[in-house]
Amino acid sequence: QALGIYKMAKNMSFNNPWLAFVPFANTFMFGKVAETYVKPDGRPSAKFSKILLILQIVASVVVVAFIVFLFVFLMLEATGTYFLSQDIEAIAVSALVLPIVLGYFALLGVMIAFNVVYYIALWRIFAIYNYNNATLFLVLSIFFSFLYPIFLFILRNKQPMFTAEQRVNQQ
Repeated sequence: QALGIYKMAKNMSFNNPWLAFVPFANTFMFGKVAETYVKPDGRPSAKFSKILLILQIVASVVVVAFIVFLFVFLMLEATGTYFLSQDIEAIAVSALVLPIVLGYFALLGVMIAFNVVYYIALWRIFAIYNYNNATLFLVLSIFFSFLYPIFLFILRNKQPMFTAEQRVNQQ
């Protein structure tokens, strides 16, 4: 995936295409490539680079918080030393379980949002390079996730089609 995004960014004359090989920055560069898609009515794409980067950072923070709360809960549960009475035990358990449950749902929501935006951006990248097969590539990428880096690698040397007329008349 990184090699495909790197080559696409380089062909589009982006500054610092090597960012495709750096964690978190590769998501930003992926979004930058997707932003070059111009809608048929002439409007530019959404700011995928910023949206994807923010969602990835938020997901990472939520994952770390989730793991910390889970670790603390499991350590306290294993030792059993924090319980003074049955009433306090119930309060302590619910006070520790609530952040874990909320963290789980927060992570689930962020990851769903990230994947939706990511797949929209992926379709736009496919459409820039092969409009006629973009939907097929996307569906295959969703069901067989190992394929989208292969598709990006295959498309990396093709000539991008930035306007709707170029995409429709594509051979």
